[in-house]
Amino acid sequence: MIEEDDLATFLRSASEVGESPVRYEVVESAFDEPLFPELRARITANPKVLVGKAVIRGTRISVELVLELFAAGWTEEEILDGYPTITRDDLRACFLYAYERIADERFIPFDL
Repeated sequence: MIEEDDLATFLRSASEVGESPVRYEVVESAFDEPLFPELRARITANPKVLVGKAVIRGTRISVELVLELFAAGWTEEEILDGYPTITRDDLRACFLYAYERIADERFIPFDL
């Protein structure tokens, strides 16, 4: 959690170098009906499993790990070979989960 003094220091330093600070907020999804419910069901979160991180259902493989592997250059086949308990649809579910977390992000500039 950001302390109020730290936030004030950040905002002050950003304005001193001519940068416009932004406020981050997540806006609710524009979709009324869920997309891909069968894929959504593949991702779960439980406070007793990996401290509540989103994981592939029935595993301790986090969405974060899958995205990290792809970012590191692993191919789909390498991931599936390295983690034989997951499927292509599990990988698709990880991307859907990530997409839905960032799809409605808005960066709103504000003046000091």
